[in-house]
Amino acid sequence: MAEPPAAASPAPPASFTTATAAEASLHRSATAQHEQAAEAAVATMLHKISQYVAGEAELSAEDYRLLEAMNLAVADRYSAMADFSSGLVAFAERLQVKCDEIVPHLSRVDELEEQVSALEAAVQQLDQYSRRLETKFQELAS
Repeated sequence: MAEPPAAASPAPPASFTTATAAEASLHRSATAQHEQAAEAAVATMLHKISQYVAGEAELSAEDYRLLEAMNLAVADRYSAMADFSSGLVAFAERLQVKCDEIVPHLSRVDELEEQVSALEAAVQQLDQYSRRLETKFQELAS
């Protein structure tokens, strides 16, 4: 025997399909609104991220400009110090040359000092001798 065909599911009532269609339409509308809100949020987020990245890049560029200015200032300062140092080296070399020129004269000054000391000793002896002579002449004259 053949089995009776399976009973087809009964058709939903007309009020149910209209309500379902309205709900589906509302659901699509709400989904579209959520998608638009999400897209707007994503666009805002991307805009803010791009502003942040641009700010960070500008900050890095400003740091590099500051570093460049500092490097130039230090280079100028080192250049001035190098010029000053080379001037000191030249001055020290001139002083060394003068010192080398003076050394032989210093030994001559030492010799002259010894001779002056010897002459002073001779003058003192002559002065003492002349006083003794004067004393003897005064004794003879008196």
